[in-house]
Amino acid sequence: MADSTLALALVGCGGMGLRHLQGMAELQRTGISPFDLAAVCDARREAAMRAADMAEEVLGRRPAIYTGLDELLAGSDGRLLDAVDLVTDVGAHHSLGVPVLLAGKHLLCEKPLGLTVRASRLLVEAATQAGVVLATAENYRRDPINRLVAALLQGGAIGRPFMALQESVGGGRAVTITPWRHYKDRGGIVVDMGVHYTDLWLYFLGPIARVTGRVALFEPLRQVEAMTGPLAAFYVGGSSTDAPVAATAEDTVSGQVTFADGALGHLLLSLAGHGEGYFMRRFYGSDGALDAPADRTGRSARLAGTARDGFRVLDEAAVRSLVPGFSLDEPTSRLFGASLLASYDLPFEAVDSKLLALELEDFGRAILDGRPPEVDGQGGLDAVAAIYAFFEASVAGKEVGLAEVAAGAFDGYQREIDVALGLTAGEERP
Repeated sequence: MADSTLALALVGCGGMGLRHLQGMAELQRTGISPFDLAAVCDARREAAMRAADMAEEVLGRRPAIYTGLDELLAGSDGRLLDAVDLVTDVGAHHSLGVPVLLAGKHLLCEKPLGLTVRASRLLVEAATQAGVVLATAENYRRDPINRLVAALLQGGAIGRPFMALQESVGGGRAVTITPWRHYKDRGGIVVDMGVHYTDLWLYFLGPIARVTGRVALFEPLRQVEAMTGPLAAFYVGGSSTDAPVAATAEDTVSGQVTFADGALGHLLLSLAGHGEGYFMRRFYGSDGALDAPADRTGRSARLAGTARDGFRVLDEAAVRSLVPGFSLDEPTSRLFGASLLASYDLPFEAVDSKLLALELEDFGRAILDGRPPEVDGQGGLDAVAAIYAFFEASVAGKEVGLAEVAAGAFDGYQREIDVALGLTAGEERP
């Protein structure tokens, strides 16, 4: 391994894989990239070739192309590889990630870490066995505004936080980006999106002790609509048909958590909401309340000091008075152009690539510096267990302990998926 450059392979060249390439380009443009992209790999050769074309354009070098993981790990690039960036369908994370780890390669795995808690645990165990770095690619927490929100909460800006509200409703009956997000055996939209929010809660407020909740499928027939917006170019061919999608994954979760310190949290996430959608992320504490914006928007956080106060926008001067020692880390400061941001005004696609760049940079520095990544395998497992805890509580009809879900004691919802994945071979059904 070189002192400052790691040979990296991108495995998975769909829409998210192409977005990761843009993150690599951000690092290279900023002069802080720890990687040299040596290879791209995808079972679909046309997807791998598209990724290689983009890499050549944005990174200035064309990587080798592979269509199979065994071929990649056995080939000359495999012997020279230090690390793999795994950006495939979540159902393949464990089946591809475990061989990568056991081959001695460090692994950055897109979220959710695994399709189920059990699949996620296989990755954590393999990384421990091989003694290599396993990082979970969780980008929402790296938003400069979320960094600030964490500093405000942990710095006492609202006293002792005792309640967290996370609500997001919208979607109607449209397919969300790609049809697989509406299939239970592919992860489902609530898990795919909700794991972001459970990771943020763990980041903001610490460990979760207990969970209760309900999940439901309100829109069983989804309509394919042409994707628009800044990310549409990455998901060309996301659906090969205009036929309605018969959803099998729940589209709504509602429930409560009790954090280890006694604080309470309420989660409402629905991709079945018609009409005007909405988003709310709010924290109440012993000395005030904090209103946080939606991720990747750059909007300001707002603070209320008492029950009689309205929320006031926090500018940089107010932030400095509330958390005088706070500043963004060096990579974030370089990518966003400032050591402290109370807001920012950037196109969505620019923010997206910068946040992906930050998770990649942290992964690379963890390898080079011999330290854990910010979100390691256990962190990814905890977030997966936390979102599935709502499903398991719904099936069990009672509150569940997060530690029990993480250990596999509650798997009534996930069992069907684990059986289909072949992860329960040799076990007797309860």
